[in-house]
Amino acid sequence: MALNTESGKKSAAFFGADLRKCLELQVGKTGEVNTEYGGFEIVVREPAFFPWHDCFMTLLKYGYEVWVTKKKEDIVIVAKPSAD
Repeated sequence: MALNTESGKKSAAFFGADLRKCLELQVGKTGEVNTEYGGFEIVVREPAFFPWHDCFMTLLKYGYEVWVTKKKEDIVIVAKPSAD
């Protein structure tokens, strides 16, 4: 595990990649996880089977603000780190 030696916390780059992998595993084939402006854009491909609760709880647990919107015919979840 990559650690920041000064604070003992994971580096931001490692954390983002790790969280993206976690989201990709949760979402599976029901959606598509993209990195956008330091956060995530998750395109929901199969709303009936999408793990809504798991996805939202993961993002909120790690301090992300979450919005749900629509792009063309797809539901899209947009998440960015909360401004403290």
